Amino acid sequence: MINNKASNQPLVSVILPTYNRAHIVSKSLQSVLAQTYRNFEVIVIDDGSTDNTKEIIINIAHKDPRVKYFRNNENKGPAGARNVGINLAKGELIAFIDDDVEWFPYKLEKQVNLLQTLPEDYAVVYSGLYKIFGYKKIYFSPRDVYSKEGNVFNFFFKGMFGDPPSMLVRKSALFDVGLFDEKLPISEDRELAFRLSKKYKFEVIDEPLYISYDTPNSASKQEGAVLARTLLYILEKHIDDFKKDKKALTHLYFLCGKNYILDNQKRLGLKYLKSALKNNPFRIKFLIAFVIALLGTNLFKKIIFLKRKLKIYF
Repeated sequence: MINNKASNQPLVSVILPTYNRAHIVSKSLQSVLAQTYRNFEVIVIDDGSTDNTKEIIINIAHKDPRVKYFRNNENKGPAGARNVGINLAKGELIAFIDDDVEWFPYKLEKQVNLLQTLPEDYAVVYSGLYKIFGYKKIYFSPRDVYSKEGNVFNFFFKGMFGDPPSMLVRKSALFDVGLFDEKLPISEDRELAFRLSKKYKFEVIDEPLYISYDTPNSASKQEGAVLARTLLYILEKHIDDFKKDKKALTHLYFLCGKNYILDNQKRLGLKYLKSALKNNPFRIKFLIAFVIALLGTNLFKKIIFLKRKLKIYF
């Protein structure tokens, strides 16, 4: 049971990292301040912005003392910025929000109420979301993708799930598994969720509790060689787990191959696509991808981008 030991101590610490997003960060922050649940602090980590982010946040903080502003002298990236926030947090529970995300007013209330009813081995409550692509709004249901609560390691491992704005997490569990890996430029959220799922149980709220906007320069949109190298780092870090699950290993090889091809590194791309095909020669998807990559990177890219557009609109 969560125990808020002091009446002046927030139960929840909300971590909001931001970098040069002065034009949108106030919307994210205001969506936190509009929560029906009130016992929280908001720690805004300005990750070395060169725009007027500081001015905007300080102005809001003057009106609401729950807002705390901290600035990194140098850009640490999403993992480093979130870790700074976690170490500053006073609450027993940690919630994350990105600067291109808006929470619905009842998000914290629903997640806190649920987590308070669960035993200590449940460390995370996560939810669905709406994703906005231009004028298109799509609901991403966690049950559609993962369909599980409780011991979710095998499902998160295969899908490498992890979306910080979705999660309310016990701070003790974060310190137990080691916070975000600052060596990861992207996918640091998925790797942390993976480690959490190895030791703790998760619970799901199958409804949208926030909106995520498809914004330019979002870290989640990075791909190519950066993503491929990130996945290979995760593979090396968790090699024992991947060795136990051939399906997950094969999927990772496929993703590495696809992203190297998208970065015009055909030789490396074919190498990992071939590894995926070797591990599962009967998977038609792998065979088709390998053949298309052989025909040329431009054709491969066109088909990938067309597939994405079709997925969004249909």
